[in-house]
Amino acid sequence: MSTAVPPLYLELVPEPGDALHLAHPRVPLSERPLQIGRGPENALVLSEDTVSWHHATVWLDRGIIRVQDRASTNGTWIDDTRLDGEGPVRPGQVLRLGRRVRLRVVSIMPTMPDLGPSWRLEVLESGASVAIPPDSLRVGSGPGVSLSLPLDGVAWFAVHPRADGAEIETDEGQHRGVKAGVAFTIGQRSFRILAADGPTVPTVGERSPTDGFRLEVSLDGPAGPEAVLHDPLRGVEHRVTAENRAVLLYVLAVKVLEDRAAKVPDARQGWLADEELASGVWGREALRMDANNLNVLIHRLRKELAAAGFDPSFLERRNHAARLSLVHVTRR
Repeated sequence: MSTAVPPLYLELVPEPGDALHLAHPRVPLSERPLQIGRGPENALVLSEDTVSWHHATVWLDRGIIRVQDRASTNGTWIDDTRLDGEGPVRPGQVLRLGRRVRLRVVSIMPTMPDLGPSWRLEVLESGASVAIPPDSLRVGSGPGVSLSLPLDGVAWFAVHPRADGAEIETDEGQHRGVKAGVAFTIGQRSFRILAADGPTVPTVGERSPTDGFRLEVSLDGPAGPEAVLHDPLRGVEHRVTAENRAVLLYVLAVKVLEDRAAKVPDARQGWLADEELASGVWGREALRMDANNLNVLIHRLRKELAAAGFDPSFLERRNHAARLSLVHVTRR
């Protein structure tokens, strides 16, 4: 039986008093060579005097991590052994570039976080409360809500349970953490997250309106990458052709298909960490971008889908990871 291969990353091992930092905490590795050095044309730029202008290259070769020293002045080391030319490196080992820069190879499988206790959402004005499902609770008006409740100036918000309370996501793509027992206000209404140890009111509906959606993705559409979303129940479809938005859906769809083939449990299926997703969309340029670019891209894609009459809640976002919660996904 095949098993899912955890994504591989490089992460900086900080030294005491070291001011060096990376734009992203982890740099994803792939078959595409990652050029490392002091020069600005490198995919990973390290501004440290003992790192050469073009120092080393790291890539994956059929699942094996390989590193090549590019005739650097101060050498590339794997743990305590200086590299002569090219060689393999394993997760857990540390690459030293020059005299001071240390990069650890890490293997991380994005998983749903341990949610800890069960929670309920209390509406303070009425005292009524509703159980928060393990994945999320959507509150407001329009398609896809579990709790129908008019909100002033806000279409909906989603409550994602966490160990200490919940993460609140608004229809504008904003996220904030809320501690259990602390009141918060959205759309002129006040709410509170409480432990699920009291009476609750039932949620509305048992079947998600996105269950019937069908997504087809391709990198070779008539004009380039495209994604086509179908709703057979209503007989409508929407074609996403903006390149970055279509590629984002493609990368997430491929992850869903790969995880299903590897029989990854449903709770972990399809999740991609932000670093890996950004790398899939923008390639090596993602290393030089602001981490918020991915949030903006996802927010704009959701707005496009909503404007086309589709409930965008199937594009899930939480704890610096994203996935497609769709049953029907096809790659062409």
